[in-house]
Amino acid sequence: MARFRIWGVAVVIVAAVVGAGYYLGDRRQIRHQLDALAATATVNGAESDIDRLARAARIGGFFTEDVVIRRSEDNSAFVGGRRGVAEMATAAAAEHRTMKVSIDNVDITLTDGSGATASMTVVVSTNNPDAESVNVRQVTATLRKVNRTWLISQAVVTRDPAGG
Repeated sequence: MARFRIWGVAVVIVAAVVGAGYYLGDRRQIRHQLDALAATATVNGAESDIDRLARAARIGGFFTEDVVIRRSEDNSAFVGGRRGVAEMATAAAAEHRTMKVSIDNVDITLTDGSGATASMTVVVSTNNPDAESVNVRQVTATLRKVNRTWLISQAVVTRDPAGG
């Protein structure tokens, strides 16, 4: 009987460790996706039209087909669908020849095995001949696991009053 309890406790501990690893693995995957998105959205110098379109398509790949991005100020959807995200990325790259994107202060909450929420600060720094600017936005994103990849399915963007 004592051996059964020891084995029972061992099984529970192993299950908890494996479960925690799976749970932390999803968090790591989400953080990796967000870092990759920021790196892909960063524009260094002049790009050809083909480079700009290819980068925009890669950016679109971080989002679901039916993604909706809203402004919190008026709850209006200003981007709808993966194609809308790609078009927005293309326009931003055309307007800002140099643009650095970083994602900081990320807080990830897993809702289940295929859903998560991530709150983060997105910082976009541009350096144009006319002026340098830094825009800071608070973003709350809902992510869905699609074919073992975490994709952004919805996001609410709020202007950070302290940072632009």
